[in-house]
Amino acid sequence: MVKEFYDYWLYYYCFQVKKITYNTFQTYRNCIFNHLVPALGPDRKLKDVTSSSIEKAFREIPSENVKRATVALVKRTFKLACSSHYLSSNLSISALRNLRGEIHEEEPRSVVPCTAPEIRSLLHTCREHFQWMYIVLLLAVTMGLRISETSV
Repeated sequence: MVKEFYDYWLYYYCFQVKKITYNTFQTYRNCIFNHLVPALGPDRKLKDVTSSSIEKAFREIPSENVKRATVALVKRTFKLACSSHYLSSNLSISALRNLRGEIHEEEPRSVVPCTAPEIRSLLHTCREHFQWMYIVLLLAVTMGLRISETSV
């Protein structure tokens, strides 16, 4: 069953084997239970899923960001299904090839680093007006941490 396979993949394989982060888990869970499982059919056998049903599931996703996240997820899950011998062939390859023009690549973000005077000004403002944030920001700036790697 589709739902059972995705439950296994998400709660066992991703958490215990791959040890994914909480934010990645949330993204995967939302893609799976809000879009994939309802579109593919929770009680449908995994071997009965077709490439056209995968294409249909993608076309029903309204957000481009969610589509991009779901592409990576579908590739990983169907690859595991094939390597675990749940499926004889990877249907996601042909489905994603057919959807190539419909799923747009994400535009690369341009990251503009702050200059030393800008960082100094930011730290000074935090120290004067937002003391609770100062040490977190200082650590983030000096150690190159992501937002998710700092906690207040």
